[in-house]
Amino acid sequence: MITQPEAKTAAKKAVEDALAEKIKAIEANNDLTDEEKSKKLSKMHKLKQQKLRTISMQQEQNDAVTQAKTDGTTEVNNVNPQPESKNSG
Repeated sequence: MITQPEAKTAAKKAVEDALAEKIKAIEANNDLTDEEKSKKLSKMHKLKQQKLRTISMQQEQNDAVTQAKTDGTTEVNNVNPQPESKNSG
């Protein structure tokens, strides 16, 4: 059985890995303006702080840590690294 500290470490790594992948996609996207990149990277930084804090604060069973990991990676993966569409008129 995985202990809670091991589960927390694994959950944090999963979130950090998802963040790193998304940050690379944002930075590599030449269709984004500097402002769009800055906003998206700022969002990633905030998500990292929030999600890692959520995982660290889990005092429950491994299921709560696993759920925090799933929520964190899902929210990170939902950030679109593409430019936001501009509505004309």
